[in-house]
Amino acid sequence: MLIAKIQAALAKHDTPINRANYQQFFKEKLKEPYRLKVPILRKIANECFKEVKGRRIDGVLHCP
Repeated sequence: MLIAKIQAALAKHDTPINRANYQQFFKEKLKEPYRLKVPILRKIANECFKEVKGRRIDGVLHCP
């Protein structure tokens, strides 16, 4: 499932230091903050796009 793959990739690159740095930009406490640099996000997005390229949107977004 694509969503699980995205979540796993985000978790793989996330660190406690990144989370602490990210929280400083918000007044409210964030439940699940991610703080990743743009090149890492682009890499994840490109890998996921390869999987969905050419598929219909209803097939990509369908969640069981």
